[in-house]
Amino acid sequence: YDIDSSHYTFQTVYNQNLGKGFSNSLSYTKSNNKEHSKRIVPAGATNNWSNSEDGSIDESDISDFVDLSGPTYDLDANTNGVDEGADATNKTINPAEQYVESGDRKIYPNYQNSDITLTVINDTLTKKFSEEESLKIGYEYAKSKNERSASFWQKDLAIFLQNEWKFLPKWNLLVGLRQDKFGDEAHNYDPHNSSSVTLSHEFDENTNAYVAYNEYFLVPPIINRSADNKYGNPNLMPEIGNNREFGINHRINDKSIINFHFFKRNSKNAIGFDQQVNHYVNSPVRAHGIDINYYAKFNKNWSTNIGYAHLSMDEGTKLNYTRGYLASNILTTNIKYNKDKWDVGVVGRYFFGRLGSYDHRFGNSGRLGWPSSRYLVVDLGANYQADKRTKVYATVNNLFNQDYATHTRHGWNEEEDARPIDYYNNWYTAPGRAINFGVEYKF
Repeated sequence: YDIDSSHYTFQTVYNQNLGKGFSNSLSYTKSNNKEHSKRIVPAGATNNWSNSEDGSIDESDISDFVDLSGPTYDLDANTNGVDEGADATNKTINPAEQYVESGDRKIYPNYQNSDITLTVINDTLTKKFSEEESLKIGYEYAKSKNERSASFWQKDLAIFLQNEWKFLPKWNLLVGLRQDKFGDEAHNYDPHNSSSVTLSHEFDENTNAYVAYNEYFLVPPIINRSADNKYGNPNLMPEIGNNREFGINHRINDKSIINFHFFKRNSKNAIGFDQQVNHYVNSPVRAHGIDINYYAKFNKNWSTNIGYAHLSMDEGTKLNYTRGYLASNILTTNIKYNKDKWDVGVVGRYFFGRLGSYDHRFGNSGRLGWPSSRYLVVDLGANYQADKRTKVYATVNNLFNQDYATHTRHGWNEEEDARPIDYYNNWYTAPGRAINFGVEYKF
């Protein structure tokens, strides 16, 4: 892959105290993300994963190629803008699959392109009635546009209200209402109302707990709805669902804290990528999980953090969890040492219970979807503060050179076929052991 990308964000915030318990906060944010990527594959490969800006290859596409010096192509309007065959430098153009073949390579000039502008305006008015109660009311306007398509845009206008009330010395109630009005250049959808409530209680100075119920309305990124994105789905709808939570935090003593959290989420139309149809879809998803974290400070130099998280999901369409992109269990640990000018840390992450490690059609027959259903990754880092301006650092990522992957080719197609085992044992291996050393100096 050859990827060119650029990004900018501009944000301004204005806060004003209006007196008599009123205050206002107004923010404006504008950002733009551009990405243009080429894909290079062996000349014998056969796939059409291209996405030319106008549906065909032309001189502007060809001029973007790297390492393809030589005569220009003989353009012919009768062959979709390019001439099939080979020129003097043995470069072959195939308009149907939109690639250029040069020697032992195929080059797809517009494998993935995006130019997304996002504008967000948020205005919140707060009224503080007393130390125990406050009210917020406001609106949020968000509009995104795919600059590659003159007409494709989407917007969401929301109004919201939130009341926080400490109705007893150790009880706190937070209630919210929100209405979203979503639309794009072709549709104006019905408004959607969401509500939320959180009740928390402080048992004593060391222990507090909360329960919460939240409804949500999530607008999909415009790139996932863009028709000119090969993975896009113009019919993709906002995700609607609800989330139930319970959590408790307890300080064991002055040097240690433990917390526990449980959630259960139900989405009518969760947003995910369906590898069967090769684009984003809405699908019902039910999920629940827990996480437990323990923090301890042994003395003024040594401290540690240990955590465990479990996730279980029932997906109507096979999405990230079923495919193995989300681990069922993660165990983490972090050990830190700090003294004088030294700051040293070790971070370990153990993933286990990953689904999709074997092709479900063949069982444990060697057709692997991932290198393993469990793996341990350990990172080591150290900083030395030489003076106020100079810091020397070193890191060793993936200390034990663990073989693992975060993306795989397996599962993109479900049809029965006679592909060899090597096709399934094919994933994008994560980086192995990497040693970094540097000096940071502040002017």
